[in-house]
Amino acid sequence: MLFRSLLLSTIHDPDVLDDEVVRQIAEHLGSTDRARRLYLLSLARRDLDAFERAVLDELDERLLAELARHNGSNLCDARRAAAQRLATTPEVVERLAHAPRSYILANEPDELVRQATLAEPAPRPGTVRVAVTGDERPGCWRVDIATVDRHGLLAVITGSLADAGLDVLGASAATWGDRVVIDSFVVSSAKRPSARELSLAIETRLREDLPARPLSGAQVQFDNSLLPWHTSCTVEVEDRPGVLAAITTAFAVAGVEVHSARIGSSHGRARDRFSLSLRDGAKLDEPTMDRIRRALAGELRTRGRRR
Repeated sequence: MLFRSLLLSTIHDPDVLDDEVVRQIAEHLGSTDRARRLYLLSLARRDLDAFERAVLDELDERLLAELARHNGSNLCDARRAAAQRLATTPEVVERLAHAPRSYILANEPDELVRQATLAEPAPRPGTVRVAVTGDERPGCWRVDIATVDRHGLLAVITGSLADAGLDVLGASAATWGDRVVIDSFVVSSAKRPSARELSLAIETRLREDLPARPLSGAQVQFDNSLLPWHTSCTVEVEDRPGVLAAITTAFAVAGVEVHSARIGSSHGRARDRFSLSLRDGAKLDEPTMDRIRRALAGELRTRGRRR
């Protein structure tokens, strides 16, 4: 059922042509032959208007180009191998070998190496490493954070970024079997953020309980058909300071994992998109979706810092 409905379920999504989404679908299909058959099947299933046909055609073109670029090899393996060739130590090569595939597909090889290097050797619990690098966009910075996983970590980090006056434009995350976490953000700021100040702020927050952050008026939509491995979650609400921290706190209360985030705002409304999973890697079920809605509305209490 997933293969039969995969393309049709995505053509009205505003992020369907995003590089990360295209790479995930291409990895899921695995071959140009399967991508072509799915495209033809999608055309035969229903009448498409001009817009739908244009999006479907472009998506098919992008998928075929992505698959052909790797000559039919596994996209995740090819990108992982490219990153490992750039690594300078055996420890970084080993960490890349065990990185989650969704994380590998969401980042370029040089980014993967930079972040994996930050995670070696593994940080001690309660300590946080932060690296800040320039982004190609003026006034934007990449903030990479390495630490050890714990409940509500992303909520703590986004709260610290908000307190520092940093607007988050995008985010990705990866967790390894040894509980080392890499959270990477693109932020906007007139001046370069201080890695040391951010590290100290996050470490301080990690010693405190997770604060309640109810977010009134939030509209939440879930889609289990858009992404091959994760649940797509869109939250739309009046844009105001602390929105992202409130959303990630709700995710922590509901007990879900955040794999990536796409942050957007227009006409005073924030519209943020997340890829989520249960802690065992499965897509979200209805009870979990309901917990997220209730947590956003402030109907569920936040948990303390202990697991």
